[in-house]
Amino acid sequence: MNEQKNVILNVLLTYDISEKNTEVKNALKQEPFNYREEWALSDKKPQILPETTLWKPSTTSRQALADIQSLISNLNSQNGWNIILERCVTVDFATAAGIPGIDFK
Repeated sequence: MNEQKNVILNVLLTYDISEKNTEVKNALKQEPFNYREEWALSDKKPQILPETTLWKPSTTSRQALADIQSLISNLNSQNGWNIILERCVTVDFATAAGIPGIDFK
């Protein structure tokens, strides 16, 4: 049986949650998670990701899923919240193309 190895690449994390999007997104961008909401392609223009999408270099898809699950669990416990992770997809990637978009207001 072939066992799939955890390959460390860039990972895209996209999710929908029931509430507290700003708090969850800001927490994911801080230590110890360090997710990012933009990057520069070869033309050096910042690529701004959709509202509930972040990325992180040098990690795995499994780790990204574990990160958001543990963060939401901790935020709920610490604050008495009831954030529900409604859906989540993590994807490994090596290259990307995009339309820069505009900053969120």
